[in-house]
Amino acid sequence: MAAADGASLPRWVRAAFWAVVAVEWTVATCSLLLCFGLVIGVGAILGAQAGLSDQTRYAPGFRAEAFREVETGMIDEEVLQSLGPPLKVYECATVNGRTRWYSSPWMEGPSAIGNVERTTWAYSLPGRETDVYRVYSVVFGPDGRVSETVTYLHSD
Repeated sequence: MAAADGASLPRWVRAAFWAVVAVEWTVATCSLLLCFGLVIGVGAILGAQAGLSDQTRYAPGFRAEAFREVETGMIDEEVLQSLGPPLKVYECATVNGRTRWYSSPWMEGPSAIGNVERTTWAYSLPGRETDVYRVYSVVFGPDGRVSETVTYLHSD
């Protein structure tokens, strides 16, 4: 009769047993970590969509309803009437053959950069200590008219 501790089993059987135990332990650990990661990830996404961790800073007087009424082809004065001034201005220009992005607060006014290909007015920015925020931006083409509006939930 074999001993209860498995000492009388052939060496290869014991090695195979411990190999199976190691694989099972690895699979169980990875499964647990994957489940934990999914729970955290889904929780972060649901929390962000529910506004729990959304710390978006908006331009004074900003309203999403007014943002939805901004249309392609509008000029900057029309956008200012509807939404007010943005928090930040981003300008994309080609300088010495390279594309460059410049940013400034709205109160500084337009820059003296030449060859501006696109100007983006940001009506929202991330809050403190968060990578989850709502983006609301109006993009103007080189002709000074709205070429698109951009809105989405940003999360890193």
